[in-house]
Amino acid sequence: MCSSVAVSKDDLTRASIIDAAQKLFRQFGLAKTTMEDIARSIGKGKSSLYYYYSTKEDIFVAVVEREKDLIFKEIQGVIASQKTAESKLRVMAHSKYKSMLKRMDMYNIAQIELPDHLCVFKAIGKRYDEIEIELVKNIISYGIEKGEFKSLSKSNLTLVSTVFTNSLKGLQFALTFGEYAGNAHSLIDATIDVLVHGIKK
Repeated sequence: MCSSVAVSKDDLTRASIIDAAQKLFRQFGLAKTTMEDIARSIGKGKSSLYYYYSTKEDIFVAVVEREKDLIFKEIQGVIASQKTAESKLRVMAHSKYKSMLKRMDMYNIAQIELPDHLCVFKAIGKRYDEIEIELVKNIISYGIEKGEFKSLSKSNLTLVSTVFTNSLKGLQFALTFGEYAGNAHSLIDATIDVLVHGIKK
């Protein structure tokens, strides 16, 4: 009983550290935010932060991971409200794009201020790519079960889901950093149309 209370308290403390750090990172950037700033903002001494995180960069990684988790919760929420597999894929793509736009400041910090930690963010990205591919596989499987999509072998299902995920990832990157943002939703819909066309019955 005591250990579960201790774990719960630690989780609450980690959450408060991440909340405070995220606000400071957004306001001042990573370079100008110190461990002391983060500790002060939650009413703790700097030494207490080191029990949970070794560096402010570790805290930033925790912030990014939590944001990724929130993105997928948002996506799962909008997917659940849709009745067809095609509409699930469509709202997933739009929801992910909107979520990325809301978090561009954190992405910019990672790119500009953490070049030595890019391998860490690539590892995080790879893990969430795998989660997204699995999500797409589940949606396509749902479409096959409901008679929307053609039957696919296990290997083809994985292949199609991987192509779908990476195609949208490339498009979203181009929309976010390229010159097509004004036509974002039309381009996302057009991409979904092309990708879904190949597996429709």
